[in-house]
Amino acid sequence: MYNKQAYCADGAQHPRHHLKRKFKKMMAHKFAEHNGRHGRRHFPKVNVQELDDRYELFVYAAGYSKSDFKIHLSDSTLTIAVDKIVDDLSNYDWRRQEFRPRKFERQFDLNDKIDKESVTAKYEDGVLKVTLAKLEGFETVRREVEID
Repeated sequence: MYNKQAYCADGAQHPRHHLKRKFKKMMAHKFAEHNGRHGRRHFPKVNVQELDDRYELFVYAAGYSKSDFKIHLSDSTLTIAVDKIVDDLSNYDWRRQEFRPRKFERQFDLNDKIDKESVTAKYEDGVLKVTLAKLEGFETVRREVEID
């Protein structure tokens, strides 16, 4: 049977195991995103779809209003953010509260195919849809190939 921990001849743990564990802990801490409850930063989930003439980003962010979102483009970076702290929800008689809208920021690096002047967004039913049109000449061209 394979034993993950390495031991020296005298039965003590091998120093390499200690360093490996310390390194894992350090890297987990370095790349952890802390902010808010339970030590995690809140990021809504995002799906990106490429169509022939555009990209569409779907940001799943229920509990906000259209005016809560701030979307800006700086060079080739698209930033979607909500900086509003949610109104006090303690007025409600919650039996259990598992969801609370929070502030967040997501950034996306855009490629050279994007027409940066025609970015549009629409918020409906808890989903922010950001449409990024492709520049002329970068549209996907499709054709069928005959089989001989």
